[in-house]
Amino acid sequence: MKNKKPRQLYLKLFWTYIAIAFFIVLSLTAYFISALVRDTLHSRQENGQKMAREAAALVENYADTVDYLFSELYRDEQELGDVLAFLNMAPDEYQEYSLNEYSQSNSLQYRGIQLFVTHAFEAYPRMERIELLSLGEEQVTSFLPENEVHPYRDGSLLIRQLQDPDYVQEGKLQFVRNILDPDTLKQEGVLVFTFPFEDRIQELVEGSDYMELAVTKNNETLVCTSGEITGWESLTESGVSRQQIPGTDVYKEQEEEYQIYGILNRKAASMISPTAFLAVAGVGLAIFACGVFCINIYIRHLTDRVDVILSGMHQVTTGNLQVRLKVRENGDELDMISGNFNEMCRKLDDYIQKSYLAEIEKKNAQLQALQSQINPHFLYNTLEAIRMKAICNGDKDVGKMLYSMSVLFRSQLKDADWIPIRQELDYCRQYLELFEYRYNGIFTYQIDCPEELLEQKVIKFILQPIVENYFVHGIRRQDQDNEISIRVRRAEKGIVFQIIDNGTGMETAQMEQKNRELRQNEYRKTQSVGIENVNRRIKAVYGNGYGIILEHARGGGLSMTVMVGMEKEK
Repeated sequence: MKNKKPRQLYLKLFWTYIAIAFFIVLSLTAYFISALVRDTLHSRQENGQKMAREAAALVENYADTVDYLFSELYRDEQELGDVLAFLNMAPDEYQEYSLNEYSQSNSLQYRGIQLFVTHAFEAYPRMERIELLSLGEEQVTSFLPENEVHPYRDGSLLIRQLQDPDYVQEGKLQFVRNILDPDTLKQEGVLVFTFPFEDRIQELVEGSDYMELAVTKNNETLVCTSGEITGWESLTESGVSRQQIPGTDVYKEQEEEYQIYGILNRKAASMISPTAFLAVAGVGLAIFACGVFCINIYIRHLTDRVDVILSGMHQVTTGNLQVRLKVRENGDELDMISGNFNEMCRKLDDYIQKSYLAEIEKKNAQLQALQSQINPHFLYNTLEAIRMKAICNGDKDVGKMLYSMSVLFRSQLKDADWIPIRQELDYCRQYLELFEYRYNGIFTYQIDCPEELLEQKVIKFILQPIVENYFVHGIRRQDQDNEISIRVRRAEKGIVFQIIDNGTGMETAQMEQKNRELRQNEYRKTQSVGIENVNRRIKAVYGNGYGIILEHARGGGLSMTVMVGMEKEK
């Protein structure tokens, strides 16, 4: 080991790091290329779904247009009557009918089939043709934009086409609406609205070499496509809705009798541009070259630092514990060794000081604990001295009040967190007795609890804040018939405390808001802090199924129901 030269360590580390750097850069390059391909495919899949939805939206828009025009026809009695006359009369008879109707009307325009068609083409210029078919006469009249009309042609062919559910006009969407006589409900004719659609779906996929759109009728008959779709024939043979073209994603949208298919070629959609590929590969190569340069500089510095560390360790072996090694910010293993060595030396000095400071802190804690015991005892003794002074002066009521207050204060600080119901009711009784002196003769109280529940344990101080809330907000000081009662009973889920008073009560909206806050365990800075505190403590100990509910008391006042669970271990 002594004969090994630093150069050997340099070469070993250099080639090891180069191999690792090459593997990492190659893996990262492959990962980013695959991620780019994956993101490109995902983005184009979303775009393909969007194209299919947009095509479906166009079909829906055309259908809505037809429904609107058809409903407008039925809203205008003169237009509908003219259409029915046009379907059932000979040309001469219809001409005479329309002239008579126009002469009898007060409008400047005759609201007939021609006006209906004119307005339709003006409002929806993309509509190609409207055909009015008379079933009785088997004649069809075609209306085209620019007021071009081809009247009274043979309609037998159109009738056969409409009777064929698979008939379509290539590249066009047709919407058929039956015309019924509103008086007899007999079908007199048919309105056929035709829209060109092939150019619209070609516009949607323009510039996309991975996506094609196709429109079928009744899942079988092809209406139009945006371009050539490889494998479409085999797909339609087995049913578009049941099989997918291999290597593609098919997105289907349904609008009335038409189905819109978006066919995405996964291979084409996954292709990334050569520019993006070269950019990722170029970045990887640049990172690798930079890594080789940095590794070379780092290892040269590393071998120089080895001698410095060995020299410092030799001084430690001589007993010099004050030696400190220089720690650089590179954070490599040698720096960790140097840092740990320096930290070990520093900790020897710090240990003495920390032990001394810990002893001082311990003494301070003991003093604070003693003080925390002295302060409550001082208060208890002071209250007792005042009580005895009041008794000596003959003021027994003040003495009783001070005694009750001392008991309540002592129970808050010293009693366990879990107490029997008997003790909780005693706290309330002490509190009520205090207020008997203040409101002497204007209120009474009752406490009712079954004997078998007195020793059941609950968390302390769940009733006193509610009783206190009554004296702060509910008591009617000007009246002499104030009452408050506390009732305890066993329920299926636990124990129910019901505090009922005949005080000022609460408005319904305010009560609903308060119940919602208590149910959702919300905390708001309001006047009822004690009630919210009790509710939060109950839910924290027993769960969300327990807590406080406010209701209107019978005859006025407020009823508060406090639900807690049965006794639990501390």
